[in-house]
Amino acid sequence: MPDHAQIEAAVAELLRLCKAAGLCLPPQAGPRLRKYVTLVLEWNERISLTGAKTATEIALHHIFDSLHVLPLLRPSQLVADVGSGAGFPGIPLAIGQPECSFVLIEGRRKRANFLRTCVRELGLQQVRIEETRVEEIHEKWASSFDVMVARALAELATFARLCLPLLRPSGTLIAMKGPRPEAELKRIPPEVTVVAIHRYRLPEQWGERTLIVLQRCPSSCFP
Repeated sequence: MPDHAQIEAAVAELLRLCKAAGLCLPPQAGPRLRKYVTLVLEWNERISLTGAKTATEIALHHIFDSLHVLPLLRPSQLVADVGSGAGFPGIPLAIGQPECSFVLIEGRRKRANFLRTCVRELGLQQVRIEETRVEEIHEKWASSFDVMVARALAELATFARLCLPLLRPSGTLIAMKGPRPEAELKRIPPEVTVVAIHRYRLPEQWGERTLIVLQRCPSSCFP
C-alpha cells in the first residue's frame, strides 16, 4: 500500500518547487496531485505504468517535469497529450490548467483504463481519453488541436509528421526532451520550424530537460 506520509511530503516539496519556478497552480491542485500520486503507485503494482517506484520520483521527476509545459498553455485551448501512458504530462497539466480541454491519446487498453480512473477520481471533467494510436484519429480530429504535446514519445521528426494533420494552422507542437536534442533538431521535416527552446533543471539526479516548441511553416503541405 502507498505510504501516505511519503506522498504528502513529496507533493509538498513539489508545490514548493513549482512556486520557486514560477509555475502557478490553482488552489485545488494540491489534493488532486496527492490523489494522482496515490493512483499511480497503486496501479503501478498491477500493470507497471512507469519505472518510478516512489512518491518522490513520481512527484519531483515526472509531475514536476510535466508542469513545465504550463506557461505555454492558454485558457480555452484544446490540448492533446500524445502517447499519454501513465498520464505524463496530460494529467498534471489538466490539474494545473483547468481552463483548457485535454484529449489523452493512449493505445494500450490497461493504461487507457488507468487514465479513465484518474479522470473520474480527480474530477477532471475537461479531459477525455482516446484509446487508440495517434495515426488512427487523423480523420476524427483533423486540424482540431491548438497544442499537441508528447513526453518521450518519438524522435522530433516522427512526432511532427504524426501530429501535423491534427494540428490547427496556428497550433503548436511541444516535444519534451532530454538535455541534448541537437541531433533530432537537425532532422526535423521542412513542414515545421522551431519557434522556441526552453531549458530547465529537475531536482536531485534527474538533470536538465528541454522543451522544443514547433509550428507549421507557411509553405506546409498540410491543411
